[in-house]
Amino acid sequence: HAKAATDYEKARSVKFTPDVLLRLVAAHRRSGNDAAAVSALEAYVGYNPNDPAAIRLWAFDLLDKKRWGDALPWLYRLRQATGPNDIALNANIARALSRLGNHDEAAREARLAYRADPANFMATYIYGQTLLAAKIRSKDARDLLRKASKLAPENQSVRRDYLKAVAAAG
Repeated sequence: HAKAATDYEKARSVKFTPDVLLRLVAAHRRSGNDAAAVSALEAYVGYNPNDPAAIRLWAFDLLDKKRWGDALPWLYRLRQATGPNDIALNANIARALSRLGNHDEAAREARLAYRADPANFMATYIYGQTLLAAKIRSKDARDLLRKASKLAPENQSVRRDYLKAVAAAG
């Protein structure tokens, strides 16, 4: 993987395209060099602040690091660029808002994602988590998390959240 990263760094010096960025970041991460991956992302976003692929990668990287407040402006910027129908994007906006304690807005965002595709595991799970965290509509949270646990029966996090929702719903 380190050889691939070196090759993509060479390609980057010739023409730093979105495809090169995605491959370079992936190669650095596979070789365990997260700092180089972040550096490449920062450089690309710095030169291409409106590129949806770069914005998505940057925002999701911030989410992975649990930097919720830093990720939100990038997530909103991405939605402005791509439109309101991206299920994963809306679900991740809801997740960030919920982690920041903005539960009402998080529930609205999660509902957007869920309404777009009620069979989507991520949308279902995050909507249920959001309602559970907000301590509102506990029976809906339970039902959503039951559905998510059926969609991903081996996922222990989903199971744990479902059991919390069962207890909260009474």
